[in-house]
Amino acid sequence: MQAVILAERLAGDLRGQTVLVSGASSAVGHSITQMVCLVGGRVIGTVGSEAKWT
Repeated sequence: MQAVILAERLAGDLRGQTVLVSGASSAVGHSITQMVCLVGGRVIGTVGSEAKWT
C-alpha cells in the first residue's frame, strides 16, 4: 500500500496511468497490482518465469 501512496505522491493521480510492476507474481507485486487497478490505473507486470505468469 505504501508503494501505491508514494507513487501517487510522486506521479499524481494514477487514474488512467500505466504502472510497471516488476515481480508482479510475488505477494507484494500482486497486492500493488490490485491497488493500482482499484484506483483506476493500468498495470504492466513482469515475472521471473513463464510458470509464474498464470
